[in-house]
Amino acid sequence: MLWFNDKYGSGLQNLLNLSPVGWKSLRSIVVTIGTTNCTSWVGPTIDTANTNCHGKVPEILDNDAQLEATGVLSTWRLICFRLAMYNKEEDRLQLRLICGAATKKTAAEFLAPIHNLPRLKALSIRMGPNRNFGLQQMIMTTIRQKTDYFSKQPSAPFPFLRLPVELQIHILEYSGLIAPEALMFRFFYKFFTPTDCRHFDCNALPIGMWNCQECYSPSTHTAFSTIYPCWTMTYALFLVSKAIRQLALSIYYSKNVFEIRYE
Repeated sequence: MLWFNDKYGSGLQNLLNLSPVGWKSLRSIVVTIGTTNCTSWVGPTIDTANTNCHGKVPEILDNDAQLEATGVLSTWRLICFRLAMYNKEEDRLQLRLICGAATKKTAAEFLAPIHNLPRLKALSIRMGPNRNFGLQQMIMTTIRQKTDYFSKQPSAPFPFLRLPVELQIHILEYSGLIAPEALMFRFFYKFFTPTDCRHFDCNALPIGMWNCQECYSPSTHTAFSTIYPCWTMTYALFLVSKAIRQLALSIYYSKNVFEIRYE
């Protein structure tokens, strides 16, 4: 695995020094550009003023101009070009891209070179400092086109309602209704979400605490990962039918732990 973590990507130049054998031998690569570690933990040595989950907001939102000025985009294009040149086999390479791009224009510039790669074994992408629906759609399009993650989902309908109720409940318990961690009420979001990197631990399991650069949770980030499945609420189950809604609500409220903190 190769891991490149550089605030504005100048360290990416070192990757270009790889020999053809090195490029062909790559199996997993992690690139972090124009972003910072989590700084939202409330402690005696951390200034929480004007910060969010991944650094100071003005610093991150200003990355677009800096990323363009430093030439990191051209370097990233060349890296993807060489990856595609020396890695022709599909479903072999794993790529994780964490980028501070905060606008559609810069995000598109970083995502475009990925489309030149062969089909990837795994792909994880995170963009910008906060949730952004437009950027999220761009990420999901890239994930669908460059991996077979969603093609693994069954396409033929299954007669679920013909099963005994006991089996329906057992299946629904594995459908995402039960969070991996306690659900905490977020006054900012106005609903319950699982413990994430804003509160000491990231729900992008199996990554552990204090390593929130790997937080690919779409519930709190503009991100998605095919190898670090983040728990998100399956609201669609509540809209299928009255019968499924009743079963889903019963499981959701009886199997989860809810936390409401008064501060």
